[in-house]
Amino acid sequence: MTGRKGPGVALPVLPPRDAGKLMLRRANNLMTLLLLLGGVVEFAFGHYGLGLALACIGLLMCRILYKHSTKTTEQKIRKAHSSRQNAKTPRWPREVIGTMGLPTSEIYPTRKEQLLLAKAAFAAARHIRDIPAEYVGNAASVEHVRALPESDYIDKTASTMIAAMKQESLPEGRTLAEQIMAIFGRQITEEHAMFIARDQLSKIKSTIEEAQCREIGVKKYIWRTMRDARVVGTPGGMYRAPTDSAGKRKHGNHYEREGKTFAWSDPPPDGHPGQSCGCRCYAEPVMDVESILYP
Repeated sequence: MTGRKGPGVALPVLPPRDAGKLMLRRANNLMTLLLLLGGVVEFAFGHYGLGLALACIGLLMCRILYKHSTKTTEQKIRKAHSSRQNAKTPRWPREVIGTMGLPTSEIYPTRKEQLLLAKAAFAAARHIRDIPAEYVGNAASVEHVRALPESDYIDKTASTMIAAMKQESLPEGRTLAEQIMAIFGRQITEEHAMFIARDQLSKIKSTIEEAQCREIGVKKYIWRTMRDARVVGTPGGMYRAPTDSAGKRKHGNHYEREGKTFAWSDPPPDGHPGQSCGCRCYAEPVMDVESILYP
């Protein structure tokens, strides 16, 4: 089962290979036990057919149990998807609901979640200088930002992004881009401010999603792109070759990563989806059914 398409929203449920092997081992063990019981029954009462019937019943019960357990798990996740209108009383942990695109104002109520959001926002703000001029089309605007001391904008930018993630109102009713322009001054262009806003939100969301997935035991994800001409590495697209982000972080070929599985513990050189400068990719978490059925 896969949730609706969208950045960080899909939550596929894929029964792993080990789950089937585990159930097969359990079925074999039960069959062996019942065959032994059948042998005892035959030896004591002369009813071998009864022992064989017990073994067949045991195998059938194991198959029904595995099918029912998997179906029940999928039903639980479907209920979590349908709980959008009742997010304050979720049937699943808030970490799972957070990957489904629910309103962020309702999934950051605890101190732990607030600290995670703040940590992600401040970490993202430290990469604002990495944005290259070719991404915003104005070298003067980029140089202006790089010339500013980090103390002048990191705290303000992080606070602004936290408010935006929580869907709170910004000062004087400004939009997110307008608030960023107010932080960095008139020298920054509107296009640059809008790029910073999008890039910061993407980085914050990626960091939070990674933490959420790790906490509930989701170890892997499927790399997903926007599948358009702006994806780096797309043949005939706008960015056919990997690029350098201010000479610090190389933007890899994300076109080639579409549909491939990665582990949160082993990120690509330029980071997980959404962490590279201007990256619009997202991670589609792979939920291991066995980790739910047999924690």
